[in-house]
Amino acid sequence: YFGDQATGGYTSWPREEFCSAKSTGWDPRARPWYAAGATGPKDVIIIADVSGSMGNRDRHLFAKKAVMRILDTMTWKDFAT
Repeated sequence: YFGDQATGGYTSWPREEFCSAKSTGWDPRARPWYAAGATGPKDVIIIADVSGSMGNRDRHLFAKKAVMRILDTMTWKDFAT
């Protein structure tokens, strides 16, 4: 594989489809080892909207999933509040 830090691009051989219906959901750019290698230590503040509008169309579930994806990329060097 090849990962480009400047653009966030990723290439795999043999070719791998990330956006197909057969996709397994595995994306190395969302793995802690890639995020740690592509960036330095991070200080992250996560603000979650918990207002009543987040209950519409399960927005709160999408927000929770987004926060979990962010936290999954963090390493021992990072700090989150």
